[in-house]
Amino acid sequence: MQIQATSGGATSLLEPNSHRPDKQVQSVFAEVLAAVGRQGYVSAPKLDTQLDASSESGESLSSDIQTAWNDWFGSVVSGRYSRHTNASEIRDEYGKLLQRAHAEGGYATPQQFLASLSPSELEVVQRVHNLAQPIDVGSLTEEGALNLLLPPATQVDMDGDGVTMSGAARGLRFPDSNTPAEVVRAWEEATADISVGDRMTYELRMASPVLMSNMHATTNGADLVEPGTPAWQNPRSAGDYSYVGTADQWLEYLDHFQSQMPREQYESQKDFWSKFRNLLDEYGAK
Repeated sequence: MQIQATSGGATSLLEPNSHRPDKQVQSVFAEVLAAVGRQGYVSAPKLDTQLDASSESGESLSSDIQTAWNDWFGSVVSGRYSRHTNASEIRDEYGKLLQRAHAEGGYATPQQFLASLSPSELEVVQRVHNLAQPIDVGSLTEEGALNLLLPPATQVDMDGDGVTMSGAARGLRFPDSNTPAEVVRAWEEATADISVGDRMTYELRMASPVLMSNMHATTNGADLVEPGTPAWQNPRSAGDYSYVGTADQWLEYLDHFQSQMPREQYESQKDFWSKFRNLLDEYGAK
């Protein structure tokens, strides 16, 4: 079993998050999903516009979809899509598909909607999500299909297993769509001024409980339990899971191994986890 990043071509345990540009697009697509009885990012701020079932409000949401997608794409195009020579074409074609999915019930029946797309349209979806293999719609789970119709920053862990599926690819995220708003707020403030590399390291450490809970020793080392099987566990979904406790564990780890790491590394990591721990308290996270 392989858990990989869906944001790039290389295999990884963690899918990078892009932080600030994500907020508006997450809010818009939380509304899109709520309209069909699904849950988007629980930490997404509510849209300023109050939407109702009227035709005018439907048109407003459609406009919000296009604007949010274009703005988010523009904020990441020089990084995530820098290898694409025709990035503006990808933006425009996927934007049309988002509008169609909203208008034609694609977010209620994602597999059916994807099955209606032409090979060239599926290729656009594949390129937006940087998937290595062509999309085989018939093999997709509902979550994997739904997330292909969502901008990468808005993809959801629909079944709460701690893994976010994008097509057939599995990715770990922190924060993910189910991370409480107060934890996200603390995390974003704690990571605001650190490098992308350091942030990804800390994100992996926050995601590690999901990995460690599903890793079992074998004669050849260790294997991960397959997501979707009865043995798979997501400790973050447990009612007694504590983000504060996880931060405390990392602080204890640093103190325990302090003598085995360079002083500068110890102090830097101690500062980060202490700051995050204090912010969790400040914002009322458990």
